[in-house]
Amino acid sequence: MKILHINTWDTGGAANAAKRLFRAQKKHGICANFLSLHDHSKNEADLYSYKTYLKEKYGNIIGELILLCNRTYNQIPTSFNKKYFFNRPQSIYRVENHPLVKEADIIHLHSTAKFINFPTFFKKIKKPIVWTLHDMNPFSGGKHYDSMMWKQLEYLEKKYIEIKRKSLEHCNLSIVGPSNWLKELSKKSIVFSKYPHYNIPYCIDSNLFSRTIVPDEKDSPRKLLFVAQSLNDPRKGFKYLLEALKYLDKDLQIVVMGNVASRNFFPKDINIKNLGFISSPEELSKAYSNVDLYIIPSIEDNLPNTIIESHMCGTPVVGFKKAGVANMIKDGFNGVLVDEIDGKGLANGIIRALDMINNKAFLHDEILNSSKSYYSEKKVVELYNDIYKSHYS
Repeated sequence: MKILHINTWDTGGAANAAKRLFRAQKKHGICANFLSLHDHSKNEADLYSYKTYLKEKYGNIIGELILLCNRTYNQIPTSFNKKYFFNRPQSIYRVENHPLVKEADIIHLHSTAKFINFPTFFKKIKKPIVWTLHDMNPFSGGKHYDSMMWKQLEYLEKKYIEIKRKSLEHCNLSIVGPSNWLKELSKKSIVFSKYPHYNIPYCIDSNLFSRTIVPDEKDSPRKLLFVAQSLNDPRKGFKYLLEALKYLDKDLQIVVMGNVASRNFFPKDINIKNLGFISSPEELSKAYSNVDLYIIPSIEDNLPNTIIESHMCGTPVVGFKKAGVANMIKDGFNGVLVDEIDGKGLANGIIRALDMINNKAFLHDEILNSSKSYYSEKKVVELYNDIYKSHYS
């Protein structure tokens, strides 16, 4: 049984989660390949690029021209408002004709915006398809999250939903929601409501993440980790963190991880330590392990990899009781869930979590071991295998 994973991007949250599953399957003896639109950042076996395929088939110049045309075609709906992320279900690519698609027994889709062309792809593919959701885009018209929807595009949203529904009419399709929140939204959608749904979390290699304390790093002041990405995206809730800081002790240190000049975004009187962009699991383990709390103020997220990584290092998390985050934090066990969606509520959650740390209420080893079990590669691979086998004979 050959599995082909398809994801538009080779980096980012969805790509990381998809590749972790792909690698776990290979580790457990499953024949799997991974096809993305873009070139992969690492030279790794069985990772393939559609961009390379185009250039090999048509030559560099025509290949680049096709890429440019598709990119321009997909930008048309939001060409007058770049801050909204909206992708149509059509693409000029014909991924269904790629040799890896033809060879595969099971097609496993992930985030495919700007890549697959719904009308032709699903008409041609008669094989079982498993679709792991990473946001709302597969079952919406073009939006990726409700908070990213531009009202002026509502007419296109309805039109594209109908295109997707019709394209999928005769598919052998199963849907996987990594968070129960996203799974339930999908089950109620026009596009996916008639297909079987499953809740399977992301997996992670427990050998890559561990509690790694650096001597003297955990001394006072208390340290709060914040992953700075998409600071201008309202969905990520950065404004709530800024507001929360007004209510917190100024002796706290904010440890910032991400590809931004963090000093420019925080008030001058805040104690900031900027770690910059980190990608290696070893360095990530140190970052998560040597802070007291990881703060995620997101209001609309599926199953953030950063929470998984923090818990794999035994570090509790504070976040809002919203969307997929609410499925990941067990209040009082591996973090604190905040009901009030505002800065003061977040500050109160952080203060409560710090009090619990002072009272040794959080048990780092229990947080770590619980996460190892829940996000176990072996368990997740087996759950997906059950779905594959139920559709493939």
